[in-house]
Amino acid sequence: MEGWDQQRLSRRVVRGARIAAIAASAAITALLAIAYYAVHRITSPGDRRHYKYVIYTPLEAGLPWREVTIPGSRGPLAGWLIPNPNPGAPVIIPLPGHGGNRGDLLGITKQLWEAGFTCLLFDYQTAVNAKRPESTLGFRETTDTLQAIEWVATTYPGAGIGLLGYSMGGAVAILAAAEDRRVGAVATDSAFSSQRSVIEHLIRRRVGIVTPPVLRLVDTLFKRRLGFRLGDFDPAQRIGELSPTPVLIIHGTGDAVVPVTQAHELFQAASEPKQLRIIEGIPHCSAYFADRIGYSQRVADFFRHALLERPGDGDGATPGQTGKARVDRLRDR
Repeated sequence: MEGWDQQRLSRRVVRGARIAAIAASAAITALLAIAYYAVHRITSPGDRRHYKYVIYTPLEAGLPWREVTIPGSRGPLAGWLIPNPNPGAPVIIPLPGHGGNRGDLLGITKQLWEAGFTCLLFDYQTAVNAKRPESTLGFRETTDTLQAIEWVATTYPGAGIGLLGYSMGGAVAILAAAEDRRVGAVATDSAFSSQRSVIEHLIRRRVGIVTPPVLRLVDTLFKRRLGFRLGDFDPAQRIGELSPTPVLIIHGTGDAVVPVTQAHELFQAASEPKQLRIIEGIPHCSAYFADRIGYSQRVADFFRHALLERPGDGDGATPGQTGKARVDRLRDR
């Protein structure tokens, strides 16, 4: 009888071990599947089929323009040059976000052109309508932006250069300006403070407490697929290098993609002169649509002061002014 009980106990132990092994295997498989899906969503913006082509061009916006090809070591970039009649006009380079293209930014581009700026719009080599639509969430897009800056500096020698980036494009603007000091002003809208933080936020919204192991797997997959880790692209670590280049950070409190806390992280890490515009209740990259005229005027005034006026003139931020004085809360109109 005792031997029979021991055999039954042994069978239960073996069966329990098998079930535990199957459960562990299923959990690992699930974590890998989540990580693979996350990396696929980040690196494959081409899945957004409605963005496959540039739907709107400067023709629809009523702007003067010409197609340009921007040469570089990674290959040519397709762009639109929107020249201002003023030969001494500063040049603004608007930078789209993840999964976007140059056509997305024609609204603010027209407003800046009417305010007296020349604008250069271009597509990253990783854009959805490009030949290699594989996003790196800012890493290689920064190299493309440096290529565009070089083209502007060569085509318009001596002209002031400003970067205006949205979401990922804002993070790219920070890194590009840190690399090329010919950039005289940087404005960001809904930019993230680091790749790791924004990916962690998006994963946590979906899988909760299992975020840490998934994030580690995503980091490993990034390294294998793209050749870099999440910590290699960290705008908050570089934004302090921009000084004395003026920085304007715009963000909405209703942003579910990039939490507004990341705008505060960027602002705290930035050196003077810097400005922070927090807009109540506005979702991701939507401040322009909430108040097109007011938004455009603020951005144009920022670039005008940074690139044309002497420090201390006008209504812009003055070097040495305390950062707290520049934190404005604007109501959604």
